[in-house]
Amino acid sequence: MFFGGYKPTMLQKWRQHPPAPAKLARLWPQMSGDERSEAAQLIWAEKWPENWLDKVNEAAAREMLAALWPYSNAPARLGLLKLAVGKLMAGGEKRKLLLALLAELPDDQLPELLLDAALDEPEKLDVSAAAALLAPWREDCGVMLGVRFPVLPQAARGWALRLAGELKFSGVLRLFDRALADPSEEIRVLAAKMPQTCGLPAAAELEEYLAPALADAVPAVRMAACETLGKV
Repeated sequence: MFFGGYKPTMLQKWRQHPPAPAKLARLWPQMSGDERSEAAQLIWAEKWPENWLDKVNEAAAREMLAALWPYSNAPARLGLLKLAVGKLMAGGEKRKLLLALLAELPDDQLPELLLDAALDEPEKLDVSAAAALLAPWREDCGVMLGVRFPVLPQAARGWALRLAGELKFSGVLRLFDRALADPSEEIRVLAAKMPQTCGLPAAAELEEYLAPALADAVPAVRMAACETLGKV
């Protein structure tokens, strides 16, 4: 075991018998920066972090994944993020832990990965959970949602619209305007109700924003717009 001093022979033993995350978590604070860098190089090369995702319910596994993140390169991070997002979308009892872990592994590759997965299967990821995770990249997400929105299936358009309402990126009103002209009645109703929950647009602009919905041929859309005016 380590008792403060770094022994290169330990890496040879680790190649033969990978230590448990809990053991690494105990050793990590005792190691110098150079020692951590050398150990991390082996750990990422052997893909131990990918195996630790199956142990995300163990505090030590989450601790070591976060500790090793600064020592990884873009391809290694991408591989791990893909696995984590796949497990997140699969659901199960570890979903909350995976969301918490992803929040500790900041990476500019995450928004596109998460949006791709969620828009393919919107029923599998809660909008509020996605918004909390993607908040640091709200403007990037706004660009991606704006580009993809017109070609998405209806269920994905609804999910994207609710996400946009929670993220409140700078171009969110342009997306809402587009949604008010959507061919789907359900999407137009949702767009007419968005100011009730997201607080946009400002009260002075609300009637102008809702004008297309107030003139909509479908009564349900007009009713949603009137309901929003009454509440906001």
